[in-house]
Amino acid sequence: MGRTRASLLILRARLAAGGLEPRLFGYSVARESFDEIVARFVAMATEALRASEPYALVGHSLGNVIARAALPRLPEGLERMVMLAPPNRPPRLASKLAANPLFSWLTGDAGQRLASPDFYASLPVPRVPVLVLAGTGGPRAAWLHGDEPTDGVVAVSETQLEGAEVVTVSAIHTLIMNDRAVARATVDFLSVPRGLR
Repeated sequence: MGRTRASLLILRARLAAGGLEPRLFGYSVARESFDEIVARFVAMATEALRASEPYALVGHSLGNVIARAALPRLPEGLERMVMLAPPNRPPRLASKLAANPLFSWLTGDAGQRLASPDFYASLPVPRVPVLVLAGTGGPRAAWLHGDEPTDGVVAVSETQLEGAEVVTVSAIHTLIMNDRAVARATVDFLSVPRGLR
């Protein structure tokens, strides 16, 4: 949400070294509505992929929510998803901050949606194998998550999704994509079906 595509350059290089052909997608929640971001993501995927070409999605944080919202409109051929630190249910942190005017201004309607159980109930659940990589390297904030493992932003329980495999890594939310174990797990998971892009 507060990062640019540059935050994924190390992961992109590691995925490319693993034989994949990653493309990056960036957005600004301060300048675009959630629906505009989803529409632009669908347009990019449609333009980038040839008909029925197998592909996978790898997202970080809010990027996973965008990907889930886009699922019904994405091109055919999606075979797998890897979610890094995904808020797959309303994160307690977003719920605490939703009424804060500064949070609202910085995160737009995307930030407000993150605090809405009704919004999450409307999101499609992927019908392909999903790997969730959840961080446990964040500080324990008893006032927010009790003693639950967290990446500093999202608790492990908030990353869980029906049918998805959840693997924990000792990483923090904003840097989980740079963790070597995360890159290895992503490449291994995506290498099962050959020909993914």
